[in-house]
Amino acid sequence: MQTVVSKWDTPRYDALGLSSDGKAIWLYREGGFSSLTSFDGGATWHSFEATRMQSTADNRWRAEPVSQMRCGNQEPACHLLRSDDTISKIVLQNSSLRLAQINALEIPLPENEYFTDAVFTVSDNGEKVVVVSSEVRRASVSTDAGKTWADYPMGADGYWYKIVVSGNGNSLAAVGEDVLSFSHDFGISWKAIDPVGWDEQIDFCWSKDANVIYLFDDEHLAKSTDCGESWSQYKVDHMNQPVCGIGNGYIWTKNGHFEIAPTGDYNGE
Repeated sequence: MQTVVSKWDTPRYDALGLSSDGKAIWLYREGGFSSLTSFDGGATWHSFEATRMQSTADNRWRAEPVSQMRCGNQEPACHLLRSDDTISKIVLQNSSLRLAQINALEIPLPENEYFTDAVFTVSDNGEKVVVVSSEVRRASVSTDAGKTWADYPMGADGYWYKIVVSGNGNSLAAVGEDVLSFSHDFGISWKAIDPVGWDEQIDFCWSKDANVIYLFDDEHLAKSTDCGESWSQYKVDHMNQPVCGIGNGYIWTKNGHFEIAPTGDYNGE
């Protein structure tokens, strides 16, 4: 096991995003109004105030990363932020941050009262959009940047709080309280997983091609090598704040430290 960050002032966070090479890290602090970024795998950190970002209509941003999006070979990582009236892209590039309001990503959401607390993701080219409202059984999908929408069943109820895109950009996972639902065609068809007896705050890691999936809460760890068709389950103790995405491994915080283990090597110690 390797400690990649020894300790910093507050280990609590709302969300964490990582570039595919594991060097660019985007960390939101408690409350979602400020963040830390690192461009060298956690060796040094830079602070960034998310509240400084405003939309063109001068509306405050909802200071939380609602999706992670790959930005091409020249940009290691970027994230989407939603304001009251638009979607913009935050780009982590080299040793600096820049805010890019991309017209192609000013996507109108479906006209539905239930989309106030929705989570969503957008494809690399901005054409495909998937929106999932809290406590509903369907996903709204657009393939033309929000001009038209269609609804598709997700197979389960749940308070959905994020959507994650796989490394190859083809698969999605909607994460809810004690339920997950996977899609391998960007939101058209879904398969729900309801781990009986697991903690409500479940999360997962998956390989770049989305075939290998790790599912975990603070006491359980399960592995699938066939896109969730079958599972092997293990008992673990106190996996505090697990997240994932660095290289081929997964990462979590424990006793104020970030720790990483290669895929398949976690032994619960």
